[in-house]
Amino acid sequence: GSGGAAGTAPGHGGVAPPTTEPLGLENTMWCNTVLASGMAIGVVVFTGNETRCMMNASATPTKVSGLDLQINFLAKFLFCLTVTLSALMVLIPPDHSPSPLLKLLAFFRFILLFSSIV
Repeated sequence: GSGGAAGTAPGHGGVAPPTTEPLGLENTMWCNTVLASGMAIGVVVFTGNETRCMMNASATPTKVSGLDLQINFLAKFLFCLTVTLSALMVLIPPDHSPSPLLKLLAFFRFILLFSSIV
Protein backbone atom coordinates (compact mmCIF):
# COMPACT_ATOMS: atom_id res chain seq x y z
CA GLY A 1 0.00 0.00 0.00
CA SER A 2 0.78 3.53 -0.47
CA GLY A 3 0.29 4.44 3.18
CA GLY A 4 -3.35 5.02 4.10
CA ALA A 5 -6.87 5.90 3.06
CA ALA A 6 -7.60 9.17 1.34
CA GLY A 7 -7.50 12.09 3.81
CA THR A 8 -5.56 10.26 6.51
CA ALA A 9 -1.92 10.38 7.40
CA PRO A 10 0.19 7.35 6.57
CA GLY A 11 1.21 5.22 9.51
CA HIS A 12 -1.72 6.13 11.83
CA GLY A 13 -3.89 3.14 11.04
CA GLY A 14 -6.45 5.11 9.03
CA VAL A 15 -7.07 7.74 11.76
CA ALA A 16 -6.28 11.39 11.08
CA PRO A 17 -3.96 13.02 13.60
CA PRO A 18 -5.62 15.43 16.04
CA THR A 19 -5.59 19.06 15.06
CA THR A 20 -5.69 22.11 17.29
CA GLU A 21 -7.54 25.31 16.54
CA PRO A 22 -6.98 28.59 18.38
CA LEU A 23 -10.02 30.21 19.95
CA GLY A 24 -11.08 33.15 17.80
CA LEU A 25 -14.12 34.81 16.25
CA GLU A 26 -14.00 32.48 13.24
CA ASN A 27 -14.67 29.38 15.34
CA THR A 28 -16.87 30.76 18.11
CA MET A 29 -20.63 30.17 18.34
CA TRP A 30 -22.41 32.76 20.47
CA CYS A 31 -25.68 32.50 22.41
CA ASN A 32 -28.70 31.34 20.35
CA THR A 33 -26.57 30.48 17.31
CA VAL A 34 -28.09 27.98 14.91
CA LEU A 35 -25.69 25.76 12.97
CA ALA A 36 -26.99 25.73 9.40
CA SER A 37 -25.17 22.63 8.17
CA GLY A 38 -22.67 20.10 9.41
CA MET A 39 -21.82 19.37 12.99
CA ALA A 40 -19.86 21.04 15.74
CA ILE A 41 -17.98 19.67 18.71
CA GLY A 42 -17.19 22.13 21.43
CA VAL A 43 -17.35 23.30 25.00
CA VAL A 44 -20.27 25.26 26.47
CA VAL A 45 -19.20 28.00 28.86
CA PHE A 46 -21.77 29.78 31.04
CA THR A 47 -20.46 33.21 31.95
CA GLY A 48 -23.35 34.39 34.13
CA ASN A 49 -26.59 36.33 34.01
CA GLU A 50 -24.93 39.74 33.62
CA THR A 51 -23.74 39.15 30.06
CA ARG A 52 -25.25 41.14 27.20
CA CYS A 53 -26.82 38.02 25.72
CA MET A 54 -28.60 37.07 28.94
CA MET A 55 -29.77 40.63 29.64
CA ASN A 56 -31.16 40.93 26.10
CA ALA A 57 -32.99 37.59 26.49
CA SER A 58 -35.57 39.10 28.86
CA ALA A 59 -38.76 40.72 27.62
CA THR A 60 -38.26 44.28 26.46
CA PRO A 61 -40.19 46.96 28.33
CA THR A 62 -42.37 49.35 26.39
CA LYS A 63 -40.56 52.47 25.46
CA VAL A 64 -42.65 55.49 26.43
CA SER A 65 -41.32 59.02 26.44
CA GLY A 66 -41.60 61.34 29.43
CA LEU A 67 -43.98 63.57 27.49
CA ASP A 68 -46.32 60.62 26.82
CA LEU A 69 -46.32 59.72 30.52
CA GLN A 70 -47.11 63.30 31.51
CA ILE A 71 -49.93 63.59 28.94
CA ASN A 72 -51.40 60.27 30.13
CA PHE A 73 -51.32 61.48 33.74
CA LEU A 74 -52.97 64.79 32.83
CA ALA A 75 -55.68 63.07 30.77
CA LYS A 76 -56.51 60.73 33.69
CA PHE A 77 -56.52 63.64 36.14
CA LEU A 78 -58.80 65.76 33.93
CA PHE A 79 -61.17 62.83 33.37
CA CYS A 80 -61.48 62.35 37.14
CA LEU A 81 -62.02 66.10 37.54
CA THR A 82 -64.79 66.01 34.90
CA VAL A 83 -66.58 63.10 36.61
CA THR A 84 -66.22 64.75 40.03
CA LEU A 85 -67.56 68.10 38.82
CA SER A 86 -70.47 66.40 37.07
CA ALA A 87 -71.33 64.41 40.20
CA LEU A 88 -71.16 67.55 42.34
CA MET A 89 -73.45 69.44 39.96
CA VAL A 90 -76.02 66.63 40.17
CA LEU A 91 -75.68 65.94 43.90
CA ILE A 92 -76.02 69.59 44.97
CA PRO A 93 -79.75 69.70 44.46
CA PRO A 94 -81.86 72.79 43.96
CA ASP A 95 -84.93 73.29 46.12
CA HIS A 96 -86.82 70.47 44.42
CA SER A 97 -85.50 66.92 44.14
CA PRO A 98 -85.92 65.36 40.67
CA SER A 99 -86.29 61.65 40.06
CA PRO A 100 -83.17 59.40 39.89
CA LEU A 101 -83.65 59.04 36.13
CA LEU A 102 -83.49 62.81 35.68
CA LYS A 103 -80.40 62.96 37.92
CA LEU A 104 -78.69 60.33 35.79
CA LEU A 105 -79.63 62.25 32.65
CA ALA A 106 -78.28 65.47 34.21
CA PHE A 107 -75.04 63.67 35.15
CA PHE A 108 -74.40 62.61 31.55
CA ARG A 109 -75.40 66.09 30.36
CA PHE A 110 -72.74 67.60 32.63
CA ILE A 111 -70.21 65.00 31.46
CA LEU A 112 -70.79 66.19 27.90
CA LEU A 113 -70.60 69.84 28.90
CA PHE A 114 -67.39 69.38 30.92
CA SER A 115 -65.78 67.06 28.36
CA SER A 116 -64.16 70.07 26.69
CA ILE A 117 -61.86 70.22 29.76
CA VAL A 118 -60.19 66.99 28.68
